[in-house]
Amino acid sequence: MLPLYLVSKQTFKQSMDLFHRTIAKYFPDRTLELDILVAICASFFIRDISQPMALFLLGNPSSGKSTLLEIIKELPVILWRDNLTSAALLSAAPNIEPEDQLLHQLEGKVLTIPELAPHANNAQAKQIMPDFTRLLDGNAFVRHTGNGVIGTTEAQRFNMLGAMVRVSPKLWELFGNMGPRLVFLRLPDRKQSLDQTVTRLTKLSSKRSYTEKLEVARKIVLAFYENIAKYYPDGVTWNKEEDDKETVQKIAKLAVLVTKMRAIIPKENRQYVGNPQVEDPTRIYMTLLGICKCVAFIRGRTHISAEELAIAYRIAIDSVPEGRSGVLLALIDNDGTISTKEYAKITGASRGTVYTRFDEMVRLGICEYTTQASKTKPADAIQLTENWMWMSEEDSPLDG
Repeated sequence: MLPLYLVSKQTFKQSMDLFHRTIAKYFPDRTLELDILVAICASFFIRDISQPMALFLLGNPSSGKSTLLEIIKELPVILWRDNLTSAALLSAAPNIEPEDQLLHQLEGKVLTIPELAPHANNAQAKQIMPDFTRLLDGNAFVRHTGNGVIGTTEAQRFNMLGAMVRVSPKLWELFGNMGPRLVFLRLPDRKQSLDQTVTRLTKLSSKRSYTEKLEVARKIVLAFYENIAKYYPDGVTWNKEEDDKETVQKIAKLAVLVTKMRAIIPKENRQYVGNPQVEDPTRIYMTLLGICKCVAFIRGRTHISAEELAIAYRIAIDSVPEGRSGVLLALIDNDGTISTKEYAKITGASRGTVYTRFDEMVRLGICEYTTQASKTKPADAIQLTENWMWMSEEDSPLDG
């Protein structure tokens, strides 16, 4: 690796290659996730993107959420906030200057909250999240108070990153009511045998420490970002005529999938009633498309190629309730059809839980039953409907 003092003198391609090689060396199991985070930070260089993007990392403790955010922490666009209240966004208190309020600090920044759960699950969530919903629509934000009108009449161009362990059912309902403006990225746990874990741990003493690797990664990411600013000081215009048309169409289909699978199915007395409440897919489509553009940009292109479809797939699957995405992944792995017995064996879930999940997928219009129910036996197998069977094709980006 080049000495860090020479990194800033590289060409854009050299800087890009060094960035990817370094992350692959020190954090090999998180390269794609870091690509996405850095890409979102670089979105301000793409003049055609105006809608704010919000992505939250999901994962168990030690899955790498904090590490990923720490690596990008020193980028000039990062607005890091460990704590947040609804009053911090916009307050009518007479002793607070506008520039001290979060709302007036967002323009051109990536608001980063390393632990979102306390804010999303506490009593203020019903106030905080709708406020950010308004802002994430790219709209102005004005509030009428006893002290007059406060806020801004201009749309804010900003992005939002956060991390939390999981999204609870109640929180999914809150997000569902907010509409499809937020996307997620699940960080899987490391699956290693005892011998593999012991080998990994014993090598720690002979290699760079975690702190050293983190510091190197920070500097490489910062140098890469600075080179983007150096080579594209006026930003870039997207070459949409060169976008891979089939990939863009599939991204649009994935946007529809997310809105369907995140829909709330009304219940009364624990029984489903009425049709699922499905939001318009426009916002989630623009978010998926925007992130794919950003990733393509930091890979050296100003058009979307088939390579970016894997990004859209990953985010789409990770952005729906885990129970529903689990059924979808099982269907994709089984050529689009699966029985309750097979799914119960794969997941260890009770037969009752499996029947409930299958019923949801049918009600959402993603699947259909392949057998008829009887008075004594419910339908016990589902398959993807014709509209979604393409996801189980052999060349799906989800394979492998």
